[in-house]
Amino acid sequence: MTTHKLRQRINNSRWARRGSVFPIFVVALLLVTTVTGSLIKATVLQKKRVSLTNVSAQAEWLAQSGLDRAIAQLAESAEYAGEEWKISNDQLGGKHSAIVDLTVKAISDTQKQITARARYPVESEQRALITRTRIVSGTK
Repeated sequence: MTTHKLRQRINNSRWARRGSVFPIFVVALLLVTTVTGSLIKATVLQKKRVSLTNVSAQAEWLAQSGLDRAIAQLAESAEYAGEEWKISNDQLGGKHSAIVDLTVKAISDTQKQITARARYPVESEQRALITRTRIVSGTK
């Protein structure tokens, strides 16, 4: 075999190896892109889940506070029948406001049922709506 043919064979095998690296690189790049996309999607979904949990917890606290407010109002006046309690974002210390609907219904001569329905945040399409009910005795 001549030197020229030997060099040509070596050069051809080098090009063949270089050509086989490109598809491996493309597959590796695709894998990295897919994994990164999946991680980003999971992070966004987790952030939404945490946000919804926070909103639900805030609405739960607002409903409980509404019940406490209604009980205090009943202690001042037995004629208290409820109200729409609007809470501004400044009062809540955040960027959203809330509304708590309070209703009082007599269920006997000495017992009343208080219902608090909290909506938070009012401005958002994705809001929590929590309803809590309590029966109080000793009111006339």
